[in-house]
Amino acid sequence: MGLARAFVLSFFGLPPPLLPVPASAALTVTQVVGNDHTPHKFATFAVASISGIGDLPDTVMDRSVVIRTRRRAEGQKVKPFRSRRNTPDLHELRDRIRAWTLPLLENAASLEPEMPVEDRAANTWEPLVIIADLAAGRWPRLARIACARMVAAEVAAEEDHPSGARILADIHESSSRSGRRTASPPKTSCTT
Repeated sequence: MGLARAFVLSFFGLPPPLLPVPASAALTVTQVVGNDHTPHKFATFAVASISGIGDLPDTVMDRSVVIRTRRRAEGQKVKPFRSRRNTPDLHELRDRIRAWTLPLLENAASLEPEMPVEDRAANTWEPLVIIADLAAGRWPRLARIACARMVAAEVAAEEDHPSGARILADIHESSSRSGRRTASPPKTSCTT
């Protein structure tokens, strides 16, 4: 089990497995441990949250649920996170989620929901759709709509700005700022 997944499970006080995970979760790597160099298998799957400006490498982006954020609007007020104030509310939420999920774990592990996307995107979104299906009501429909729209938005973003074009645009912008032209290589001089 990946360290991040173990942390998430322990935060919620849940035993593994919390939910079915992509097939890649079954992959392991063997490493030797201890003075006697005993081989142990370690899972290579981990849940992680990564944020940044711009896009991450394609190998990360196409294995992610991408949530695009924006800067706060001028004059927009937000209440800052403060551990002392907010942690009790988060613990209450954790306890409510734990109470709701524990009776559903066995059922969740056997579900194979209908997905609005295919391949890697379906693997990535499946645990969230399973949670929505278990929540019932309007959640299954909303989860599938969000999945389809967010995956389509990322596909469109990639088509509008393919990786190679982004790299070339970044190089052009960087060299323009430095006053260097990208149309020809920089001039060098050698003396002998």
